[in-house]
Amino acid sequence: MPCDHWNLQAWYGDAALDWRAFRWDAVGGMQDLGTLGSNDSYGEDVSANGSIVVGTGAWRWTSTEVGTRYCTPAANSTGRGSLLNVLGSGMVTSNDLTLAVEFLPQGSSGCFLASRYQGAPITIAGSDGLLCLGGFIGRFVGAGQVQGAGATGTFSLPIDLTAMPTPFGAVVVQPGETWNFQAWYRNANPGPTSNFTDAVSVTFQ
Repeated sequence: MPCDHWNLQAWYGDAALDWRAFRWDAVGGMQDLGTLGSNDSYGEDVSANGSIVVGTGAWRWTSTEVGTRYCTPAANSTGRGSLLNVLGSGMVTSNDLTLAVEFLPQGSSGCFLASRYQGAPITIAGSDGLLCLGGFIGRFVGAGQVQGAGATGTFSLPIDLTAMPTPFGAVVVQPGETWNFQAWYRNANPGPTSNFTDAVSVTFQ
């Protein structure tokens, strides 16, 4: 499993006399996964989107999926719709949220979208899918944010809640706000086109 955005660490806690497993990313920093039932826990591998960590003693840690799904995705060239998963924490202070897409056509590229508003599903010219965000829609298209699915048919992006994109510049997510996320991606079905995933609504605390 590739570790494009995630690293695994171990730390010896003198007070508890144990090794503790950690998950690290550039946005959220170090996240303590605990001892996971063993006094010598450490991570050995991590999934591409950072949602699953496996390690010694046959333990497995899985990130929490947050938010509520809406908007049925249109089928792409794989024969099914692509799904957006929002992983991590809905706590603003944690700043630990990852957007991850699965069931993409191999080799496709795309980007994530964000808005405070849901919208009535509309068809975009040149796209097979439906845009389900409304209002002012921000795009994660900064350096390193446009993603490629490769052979796995997946891509993911840890996002920074202190720099949520909008058409007017980045803003800080506040507790009590609801944000909606969706992903747009290129497709060939059979000719060149594009598509959208389903959408996920997250109310932050």
